[in-house]
Amino acid sequence: MAHPEEHARKLAQVIAKSWHDAEFAKKLKADPEAVLRAEGIDVPKGTKVRVHEDTEAEHHLVIPRKPRSWKKEDVEKQRVSPLFCPLCTF
Repeated sequence: MAHPEEHARKLAQVIAKSWHDAEFAKKLKADPEAVLRAEGIDVPKGTKVRVHEDTEAEHHLVIPRKPRSWKKEDVEKQRVSPLFCPLCTF
């Protein structure tokens, strides 16, 4: 698997491409696993990816998988990685 920063960079590129290329966005929504792999993003076999698109009226909050090393005090001491939500805005 790619380094977390590299993985986030590649995902950001896919998102930007989908904003500017309607056909790419359509393919991404229809078969995200194949499109992500084609863009150089590792998607393990058996992994299901779902694409949700925000609109002005609807936003999606994704709760990421809890890291194995996560501890309650990480949140209390604000040690949560910004990589969990690189593009979070409302």
